[in-house]
Amino acid sequence: MTENPTDIIKIKVLSDISKELDFAISKFRPFHSYHEGFAIIQEEFHELFMEIIKHKEATNKIRGSNDKNIKKEAIQLAAMTVRLIMDCCEV
Repeated sequence: MTENPTDIIKIKVLSDISKELDFAISKFRPFHSYHEGFAIIQEEFHELFMEIIKHKEATNKIRGSNDKNIKKEAIQLAAMTVRLIMDCCEV
């Protein structure tokens, strides 16, 4: 049975998010409220948005060799969203 290429990409992305989450947990205290988590997520979203704007202005492409900062910011956003769930929601 051959693996679906999408599954391979999904595993890699989820692994990157997990590593970022582990780093954040080791470096920063837990979120104390939904509002604190939201503020961090909003900051990460803004950083991602700014990278997308810079990328579009520089290349006017959707994908390309200059998208590593977009990937980094998207991974951080995803990790902080998971962190909100872990710290503030009943799991």
